[in-house]
Amino acid sequence: MRPDDTGGDPPERGGLLASLRQMFGTVLEIIQTRIEIVANEFEEEREHLQSMVLQGLVAFLLFAVGLLLLTLFVILLFWEEQRLVVIGIFAGVYLFLGIFGILRVRANQRRRPRLLSTTLDELRQDRDDLRNP
Repeated sequence: MRPDDTGGDPPERGGLLASLRQMFGTVLEIIQTRIEIVANEFEEEREHLQSMVLQGLVAFLLFAVGLLLLTLFVILLFWEEQRLVVIGIFAGVYLFLGIFGILRVRANQRRRPRLLSTTLDELRQDRDDLRNP
């Protein structure tokens, strides 16, 4: 056993150049991982938006047709007695429900996590890890 041998792993060959290559490789892997996270988040967001738009359009169409037929039915039912009152009541209910729907959509939009929040969290963690090794 040599006096300068500490008993650990043998020293790596290549010295500084090998260390720089390894560090550069690690940095590239980190960047690639972050880019993949960004791409995944964009894909999830796109799929979510497509699903929401399609579901919303179908629901809106079915609801509108049903509501129109129900309104027509009730107006025709009270045609002789109070048709103007019935039309006014339906108009008020529709306005109330429309305002309620708009407020609900706005509330849902505010609760949704920020776009790229996972990526930003990972980058923050990387920055903290680099500052405090």
